[in-house]
Amino acid sequence: MNQDPPVLRSFLSWPPPGLESIQGALLPAAGVIGGGGVLLVLPLLVAIGSEPGFLSPGPFGTLWWLLGTSSVLGIIFLLEGFHRLFRILRTGNLAVRAGHGWMTVLQTATDGARDTGFLLQGARHFTGTEPDERAALLRLRLYGTAAYGTAALWLLLGFVLGIMLSARGLLGPRGLWLLTLLPVVLLVLAGLVLRLTALSRSRAAEKLARARAERELTDLVGEWKTLADEVTGDGWLGRGPRHRLLHLRIVGAAAVVLGALILLPLVLFALMGTTVPMVLQETLPRFQGIQEKADLVEPMRRYRLPTDPAITPLQAGEALQALNYANTLGPPAGRLERDPVRRYGTDWTFGRRSHQSNRLPSELLERLTASLTPEERSLLEQTAANPAHREFEILARAGAADFTGGLWQIPFPDTLYGADLPIPRFQGVSDAARSHIALAAWELHRGRPAAAETRIREVVSTGFLMMDEHPELIGNLIGIVLVGIGQDGLEKFYRRIGRSEEADRIVAGRERVEEMQHYARRPSRRDGDIEETLSATTRVILDRGSLRGLRWSLFQTSNTIVPFVNLNNAVFGPGEDYDYWVERVEQELVRYPGEAERFRFARLGMLVSPQAAAHPDLTSRLLGLVFGRSGSAATFLETVRQLR
Repeated sequence: MNQDPPVLRSFLSWPPPGLESIQGALLPAAGVIGGGGVLLVLPLLVAIGSEPGFLSPGPFGTLWWLLGTSSVLGIIFLLEGFHRLFRILRTGNLAVRAGHGWMTVLQTATDGARDTGFLLQGARHFTGTEPDERAALLRLRLYGTAAYGTAALWLLLGFVLGIMLSARGLLGPRGLWLLTLLPVVLLVLAGLVLRLTALSRSRAAEKLARARAERELTDLVGEWKTLADEVTGDGWLGRGPRHRLLHLRIVGAAAVVLGALILLPLVLFALMGTTVPMVLQETLPRFQGIQEKADLVEPMRRYRLPTDPAITPLQAGEALQALNYANTLGPPAGRLERDPVRRYGTDWTFGRRSHQSNRLPSELLERLTASLTPEERSLLEQTAANPAHREFEILARAGAADFTGGLWQIPFPDTLYGADLPIPRFQGVSDAARSHIALAAWELHRGRPAAAETRIREVVSTGFLMMDEHPELIGNLIGIVLVGIGQDGLEKFYRRIGRSEEADRIVAGRERVEEMQHYARRPSRRDGDIEETLSATTRVILDRGSLRGLRWSLFQTSNTIVPFVNLNNAVFGPGEDYDYWVERVEQELVRYPGEAERFRFARLGMLVSPQAAAHPDLTSRLLGLVFGRSGSAATFLETVRQLR
């Protein structure tokens, strides 16, 4: 009677060939990705999910470096985590191509306890454990690790998805928090329960195995021999085909796409949250010093001439353009400037290019007629004959001025950036003011002191008109210069005709303002107090007592950074408070069609054109898929591009 030979049971080597390097590597990779997500996403979530107000720098404020540090560390952790994940996928892909099943790869990668080989074969402390129990234990370990890994990835993907939905108005800040964190918490809890259950069952099996070890040693050895030839056919290891979807190139491309989808918006937000507060204070001008210059000449306002209601604002704006180009017949220097409505083509006698002292016109007011040299008489006669002086009569008696309409060709091209709007030239105005003081000296030497006083007050009145009405800060500053020229000339004129008390009043008024400024002066902003800077900027923009050009300049400059002054603005938009504020600013600043066009560009900031806003480039379109219609991230990218 023949007997079958005894079945010898051989243990399978574990980990399987080619998978040694990824044994138990999936959970640590998920931990590194999760740690990077916590460092990168949570600070950004706090910054975006809080609602500090549209002009607040956000919850971090002057601690912008904390956000920057956590972002850098988070990005480093994420790069390392995704590198580990990619290495697992690449090794698994090679193993599948060599003949392993995909389940073999997963079980090896989740074998953190390094005992899956024993579990699969029912060896060691799993001896005597039922196959169904071992299969359940394998699933618990696999599902637990998958829950942890999914939680780590969802922290990133959920945050990016929340940004996309929030930017489109489908989620509020609370919804962003819930969408990002609630699935993570549930997945972590699920993974914890699964892993603890698996650990409990493993320990129970180990305890049972120790109890049965001595009694069942012989039977276990026999079972091991019998099952040796059957192990590879078990469903636990799997024998599936060589899956083409795990091809190395496809896996690599998928990893790159996934990394770009996650890291691009996160890195951009980290950059926004770190750099904007850092440069914010250096971006906004120090407005207190500018306003103090205007305050110094404010006592001269009493010398303004009465206004003529028959002079329209546009006529005043055209008069300034004609005065500025009175000494040239060529086209305006700026391609967007209007041609002057009146041309003269005669040079100003006391312009800077005439090699005359800037103080000579006012000094001529102090001289007696007999002391004038023939050359000085000739200069005064030449000055008096210039017909462009008539423009001062219009400007000095205008109650309001549309300087934008008189200066620019409206509308502006949509390709224009706010920062590219040419700075108006005012050299002709300054030269004209000095020559007008010389005209006053000529009137005085001709025995007409009343006419001389009127000429000087025309310079003062024109200066105040530019201070009060010009929407460009440089125009306000030139107005201050004109008032200063008139102030110096009027003081000398009053002393020349014997009205010393009036001259002393002019000097005393200026000294009184200087003394008040000395005792009342405070820093225009406290270093590091970004929120106070923004608050003060807002107050100045709406303050009718501040220079109009300063208000326009501050609005355009601040509006350049308001869309991303805090990350909540970047995702949800500045909100209704901001829209209401912009409406108030528009009501305060815009009075004429030209200023409405100017406001259209100021509304977009300094570094974004209407065309770029309406027709974004490919990069901005891709960012729009994540950041929605608000365009804040694309605007930020365009700003960086322009600054570079």
